[in-house]
Amino acid sequence: MAINKDIMAASELDVLSKKIVGFAKSEWCEVSIDSAHSAHLRYAANMVTTSGSSVNTSVNIKCANGKKSGSVSTNDLSDDGLIRAV
Repeated sequence: MAINKDIMAASELDVLSKKIVGFAKSEWCEVSIDSAHSAHLRYAANMVTTSGSSVNTSVNIKCANGKKSGSVSTNDLSDDGLIRAV
């Protein structure tokens, strides 16, 4: 998956979540995805001194098999990164 420079659309989030669940071999799997844009602007002496912005998409995965369960968070959206996370 290419690196996104903008927040993901609902259709992209749906495709990504289905891909992650498809990688899971557990009895139960829950996927939570957060795609957000944040920005900051700092003033001092009536002048802008610092500004910046970032876009981040993070994935939280919880899986369970019987009495064993685990959870992980990642922002590596490559197939390799998602497979390692699952």
